[in-house]
Amino acid sequence: MTRRQQLTMTLVLVSGVGATLANLLEVPSLIRVSVALWFLFVCPGLAIVQMLHIEDLWALLSVSIALSLAIDMLCAEVMLYAGAWSPIGGLFALVGFCAICLTAQALAAYAGRRRRMARA
Repeated sequence: MTRRQQLTMTLVLVSGVGATLANLLEVPSLIRVSVALWFLFVCPGLAIVQMLHIEDLWALLSVSIALSLAIDMLCAEVMLYAGAWSPIGGLFALVGFCAICLTAQALAAYAGRRRRMARA
């Protein structure tokens, strides 16, 4: 796992925890909205785009934002069709989605490192 991937994973994790805490602790609305929008616009897509190994930073960011908006919409549609609409519940679901993606990436990197060490 490269240093850039580690920083990206940390950014997504910290943003998810920050968005969750901002909503649970009911911090002032300007801060809560800013943190939540940052997380919703960037982090779900960034958690997946890392697996594509895109080198260009601007391409990574643009694909990440587009994918984040698509994932956000998909989550909202599923909640509406299920009759379980809750903005905070949707945020928590997306934080959980990001956590699952990051865990899968960390496990894949660990397995790859073990394979390389076994060959040596």
